[in-house]
Order: sequence, then structure tokens, then C-alpha cells
Amino acid sequence: MRNFVECCLGGDAALPDMTISRRRPLAMEDMLLLCTDGVWANLRDTDIGAFYPPDNGDLRAALQALGNRAVQASSPYSDNTTAAALRWLGQ
Repeated sequence: MRNFVECCLGGDAALPDMTISRRRPLAMEDMLLLCTDGVWANLRDTDIGAFYPPDNGDLRAALQALGNRAVQASSPYSDNTTAAALRWLGQ
């Protein structure tokens, strides 16, 4: 499934069906995390899922700490550890 994003970049205008589970509507305060394999290949799902503290701390700092943990976990062979997060606040 590593090629899912690559299949969308520069591809046809039609949206590909890339779901691996059923579709679910977003609920208020849901967080979406997009990250490279340098993050998800080097950390456990539970570590990634818990990267943002429940007290709604500094998201930038939480992403930086997640990247740092991924780099440390793969050291000395670190890979790109890019991540972006989005919190759903609307309807």
C-alpha cells in the first residue's frame, strides 16, 4: 500500500478508491495524521495514535516530538520523517 499517494499525484481527475476500511464521517475534534514511511515504519501504531496529548497541547511540538521519536527509532538509518495533522472543527 506504499504507492497509494503516488497513484494520486499527477493522476487522472477522477478520485481513486483508496479505502482500506468503510468510510466514517468525521466527528468534532477528530484528528487526521498524514505521515511518511519514516514515521509509520519506525513506530508502533499505539505510539503514533498517542502522539497528541489529550489536554490539547501544542500540536507543532507534538509533531516535532513524533518526528524525533521516529528518527531515534530508526537511527542510524533514519528516513524522511514528515508528518502533517488536521483537526476537524466543523460540521
